[in-house]
Amino acid sequence: MHWTVPNILTLLRLIAAPAVPLMFLYFHRPWADWAALALFLLAAVTDWFDGYLARAWQQESRFGAAMDPIADKAMVVIALVVITGYSGMNPWLILPAAVILFREVFVSGLREFLGANARLLKVTRLAKWKTTFQMVAIAVLFLGTGLAYVEHGRPPLVGEGELPWSDSWSDLATQLGLLLIWMAAALTGWTGWEYFTKRCPTCGSREMTLDILYFAWLRERIGQPRERVETGATTIRDLVAELAARDEWHAAAFADMSAVRCAVDQQLADLDTPLAGSREVAFFPPMTGG
Repeated sequence: MHWTVPNILTLLRLIAAPAVPLMFLYFHRPWADWAALALFLLAAVTDWFDGYLARAWQQESRFGAAMDPIADKAMVVIALVVITGYSGMNPWLILPAAVILFREVFVSGLREFLGANARLLKVTRLAKWKTTFQMVAIAVLFLGTGLAYVEHGRPPLVGEGELPWSDSWSDLATQLGLLLIWMAAALTGWTGWEYFTKRCPTCGSREMTLDILYFAWLRERIGQPRERVETGATTIRDLVAELAARDEWHAAAFADMSAVRCAVDQQLADLDTPLAGSREVAFFPPMTGG
């Protein structure tokens, strides 16, 4: 890990996630709600800044790519657990929270199943909107719980199936937060289904397991000498397209295929060579000399 500003912001956001419930351990309410709200908002802001700064300063890293979604999920999951627990476990809140938690567990399990192919589950624009709705909804719900203690001295959703319909600021904030969390749950469920059906190229297909070897500058650019992948590619050309879609490192390595040669099971091959029955594919620069 390089101690760049984007990586530090990501690490701070990861640390802030378990600090949210600690606010309720060390502060009385509603001060605990205000502290949790401030901490959550600060972490949400860093979520935008670390990605922006990494791209602007060309400081994108594997650590940031790995830790950024983990920090986001940790913030959302922990905050939802705190809000549902301190808001009376109302079904109107538990149901969308359950959808969000299920999706996060499902996608994490899907990434584990894909193994080396997990990077094919690239974050979509819709997934980014999902995260935005989640964080805004949670922030508004924290605001609602804090205002409820100021106005009523109690959580805003106590009671099975009850919803606040008065014109108080706490009830208005809670109603808005519930609307946003239901919208976030809908987007969350949709992105989970999209990952499973469209972004998981190896799910439900006839696959083979290949050892992919990288040599010379390809190894340096990709950052590893070999990897094992499960793929449904039928030719080298299909395999290259699948690998290039993984991340910016693979894309850069395969950007100019005129500078790349390949071999299948230690036999020189071209882009249209079929892969059926193959076990190993090697990529290397053009050979020079005798």
